[in-house]
Amino acid sequence: MKEKVSTRLAEMWIDGENLLHVTYHKKLELSLDDAIEDIRDTGIFTEDYKRPSIVDISKLNSVTIQARRYFASQNAADVYKCVALITGSPVSSVIANFFLSMSKPKMPVKSFKTKEDGIRWARQYL
Repeated sequence: MKEKVSTRLAEMWIDGENLLHVTYHKKLELSLDDAIEDIRDTGIFTEDYKRPSIVDISKLNSVTIQARRYFASQNAADVYKCVALITGSPVSSVIANFFLSMSKPKMPVKSFKTKEDGIRWARQYL
């Protein structure tokens, strides 16, 4: 497995604790097609091994309702053991709150303002 990969949508790496980190590229507006591509790319990168994940959404502009539903589906739960959403901006906080309140993810998901807090929470799923 590669140590780090950059896709059209995000950069991914696995740290020394076996946590998957995903950081979306700047100013993305994620559609359903993007969500499908992202979950597929993540599965390929992790070789379908579920890991606790730290997902930085601080640079996202928007996520369609269809994409939010896909990220909450079993397809995403097959890739992620849990997801710590790192917001860090007012826009991404709104995205995270919509996701958590409306989409009902099939895996544990929680939003955090800092990466450090997200990592602390995700460690319980190692």
